[in-house]
Amino acid sequence: MITELGRYPWTVYGLYTIQDAISATTTAGQLWFSNIAYLLIFSLLGGVMVYFSHQNLVLGPDAPGTLNYGIDEITPLEGQPS
Repeated sequence: MITELGRYPWTVYGLYTIQDAISATTTAGQLWFSNIAYLLIFSLLGGVMVYFSHQNLVLGPDAPGTLNYGIDEITPLEGQPS
């Protein structure tokens, strides 16, 4: 992230300067709010993912309701040792 901020990828050298790229109407409070909102949303989504992943890991692959796509037994490919 440091590299991206140092290069200012949203500006064009010689055409669109850093001074032109900054917003005069956006306040520091708005930036803090949006960053905290993103942090909370993605933390919540990450927590939901961890919860459901843990639930499936505890149940295991042979839990009732687990899809096996009609495969009852794994068979080796032709020509492969069994």
